[in-house]
Amino acid sequence: MESTKIKNNPYIFQENDNLEDNLACQLAKAEIKITRQQEEINALKLKLMQTEILADKDPLVDIYNARALGREIKRAQVLMQRYDILSSLIYFDLNGFKKINDVYGHSFGDKLLISIGEMLCKNTRDCDVVARLGGDEFAVLLFKADENIAKAKASVLACKIAELKLELGGEQIGITTAWGVCACYPEDDSQQIIHRADRAMYLAKADKT
Repeated sequence: MESTKIKNNPYIFQENDNLEDNLACQLAKAEIKITRQQEEINALKLKLMQTEILADKDPLVDIYNARALGREIKRAQVLMQRYDILSSLIYFDLNGFKKINDVYGHSFGDKLLISIGEMLCKNTRDCDVVARLGGDEFAVLLFKADENIAKAKASVLACKIAELKLELGGEQIGITTAWGVCACYPEDDSQQIIHRADRAMYLAKADKT
């Protein structure tokens, strides 16, 4: 008899319905909270990724900076250690760039730097790394290339830099470059490799003067 009363009691069913509605509401709120938290995490990840990309980029030319180049040199050294595949660094220093800035202005000088960066990217492989080290100095890290291959490539790129002309006031203005090469051996750190390529560039420039 008591069991029949419970079954027929509308208040008990109403309490169960209210409990289910309350649980469903709490579950929906929890799902919304989790979704919002995931969206915030994804936004933070995207912001971090963008920050890392900006930290690797040169502020003027759309190529890597010295910080990123150092990291990529270390990657090339790991490649040498694990698979005995040598990579090499080319160091470029533009000749007479200060005079171009003084005569034609820094705005024109910036355009010239941007054009050189674009040209270097177009004439190297996707696996290679093009970077600006500051001022009028560029570097190209050639993966899977020994010093002889790097020297041949540096000569080609130097010719393309010399062929590059920008027009200003009806005048075609260009620039030449000196270069040096250094292999990325594992026993050296990245700064030593950059310094040696820089040193090779200055020795080559001294031989021509």
